[in-house]
Amino acid sequence: MKRRGVVMRGIALLTLVAFVTGCSTVVPERLATPEEAFPDKDVKTVPGDVPVDSTKKATFEASFEDVWRAANMGAAQAQLNIQTSQKSKGLILATTVKQITHSYWGNQGLKDLHTYAIVVRETGPKSTEVQVFTRMQSACEKTTVLAMIIEVVTIVMILIPPFQIAQNSACDDKATVHWATDKIQEIDQVMTFTRSNLLAAGAM
Repeated sequence: MKRRGVVMRGIALLTLVAFVTGCSTVVPERLATPEEAFPDKDVKTVPGDVPVDSTKKATFEASFEDVWRAANMGAAQAQLNIQTSQKSKGLILATTVKQITHSYWGNQGLKDLHTYAIVVRETGPKSTEVQVFTRMQSACEKTTVLAMIIEVVTIVMILIPPFQIAQNSACDDKATVHWATDKIQEIDQVMTFTRSNLLAAGAM
């Protein structure tokens, strides 16, 4: 009984430390800016690793000026938040943010961030190419080692720690900027609105 009491006090102490220091950490500390998600080198030339569902390209029989205006309007109509519009580079950077509603450890303010790069290139006097790319990054929780030790020691659901180790690995992947393959609808909308704007302006 005495030994059991020592173990229980040890568990209680570990639990207190975990409560004070936190059972989880949120990664990354901040989400990437649009410029970090799409460095210049990645928009000047098409990256070789871009998945087919992360990009779309179309050529419009209209001047660069007309297509540039139409693409900016199209991004706004697709409900993207335009962060920067650099005509000299032919580059529009935009984002959408979604609040994550479920949190294993109850952390608030976790977000999914999608970043879009809309590249407008003049290919002729009346020919302009538009290509849209999208990448994403998510804030997520990683269970601390101390929290996992407590769960093992107390044997409160022995299968949770292995699950959380796998979850931490998946969290690292999500917290890194990567190609988004779930936003093809938004990419299609940008292209559709751009074409409609050109037709409405009589530019095509």
